[in-house]
Amino acid sequence: MIIKISLSFKGSKGEKKLFALFDTVSIYSCIREDLAEKLAF
Repeated sequence: MIIKISLSFKGSKGEKKLFALFDTVSIYSCIREDLAEKLAF
């Protein structure tokens, strides 16, 4: 089952509200590289 939720992501460069997809049987999570670069150092 996949769940889609709107979450606020915060990093040193700011905050952004994004949709996150969660797979109920997955053991890993990830974020797209371009979105991480906009929020991180």
